[in-house]
Amino acid sequence: MLALVSVKDVDEAKLCLNLVDILDVKNPSEGSLGASYIWTIKEVAEMSKGLVSATIGDLDKSGIASLAGYAIAGVVDFVKVGVLAEGSKAEEIVKAVVKAVNGRSKVIAVGYADYDEVNVISPFELVDVAVRCHADGVMVDTALKKKSSFEIFSYEELREFVENARSKGLMTALAGGLKWKHIKAVKEIKPDVVGVRGLVCNGNRSGQLDVSLVKRFVDHLKTPRPNKSERN
Repeated sequence: MLALVSVKDVDEAKLCLNLVDILDVKNPSEGSLGASYIWTIKEVAEMSKGLVSATIGDLDKSGIASLAGYAIAGVVDFVKVGVLAEGSKAEEIVKAVVKAVNGRSKVIAVGYADYDEVNVISPFELVDVAVRCHADGVMVDTALKKKSSFEIFSYEELREFVENARSKGLMTALAGGLKWKHIKAVKEIKPDVVGVRGLVCNGNRSGQLDVSLVKRFVDHLKTPRPNKSERN
C-alpha cells in the first residue's frame, strides 16, 4: 500500500519529502477535493522525487473538469477529480477529464461515502463509470467531513468496493476522515493507496500538518501485521 498525505502548500510538502509515497496537493479550504493553485502544484512536482497527485475540485460541470485536468496533465502523476454529480452527468465529468489528460497522467475518479447526503453518484456505481470512461482508478472520500468513510460504510462494503474495482483493473484508494483506529482495517482491506489529511494535522484538516504524525501514519501503515503465532 502507498501512503498518500495531502498538503496545502509548498512548506508542508517540504516536511513530507522522503517520508510519504505520494504527495497530494489540495486546498482544504475549498472543499473535500479543493483545487490548489497551478504554481503550487508545479513547484511541489518539481521538488519531489517521488509520486505527486493533485486534486482538481469537487466538480459538477464537465467543461470545468476538462480544463482543470488539462492544466495539470503531465505535471503530476495522478489527477484526482471529485465527481459531485450523478447519472449521465457524472459520466460526462470523468470522460472529460480522461480525454483532457490524454494519458499524460493517471486519472483517479473520486466518489463520496456520504453520497446520499449530497445527492451524487455512489462510489460503487462510480467503479463502472471509471471502467467505461477508461479512468485509471477510483477512490472513496467524504464530501461533508462529518463522519469518516468507515463510519458511513461497513468494513465489508469498503472491502467489496476495493475488490470489485481491482477485479476490473482499476487502482484503488481509501480516504475520508480516517482515524488511527481504522488503520488496522485498512491494512486488512489492502487498497493500493491510503490517503489522509486531518489525521496528520494539529486540530483538523484545516490545521497545520505535523511531521511527527506523518511519520506515525507511515509507520502504522507500513508495519506488517503480526501472524497468529506472533500474537500468541
